[in-house]
Amino acid sequence: MKFNTDIDSFTEKATKETTSKPIDKILNEIKSNPSTTISGLAKILRLTDDGIKYHINKLKSEGVIRHIGARKSGRWEIIKKGSVERVDI
Repeated sequence: MKFNTDIDSFTEKATKETTSKPIDKILNEIKSNPSTTISGLAKILRLTDDGIKYHINKLKSEGVIRHIGARKSGRWEIIKKGSVERVDI
């Protein structure tokens, strides 16, 4: 049983380390270009659309970001500690 626990903790640690970098890059890109799209983020960050969607969904579920408006003409907002950082174009 200890072996499984070690694997689980290693997997959790590795996942946190590998997902923090793309999340930071996504947040930086959204901050500089709030009207960016998932496809645009994927091209810039050299990830798949599904990879970007995974990280975006994680950020949305944690209340870090939200999307306002329509898919093509909307924009992203970065939410910080209960307040909204509005990034208008």
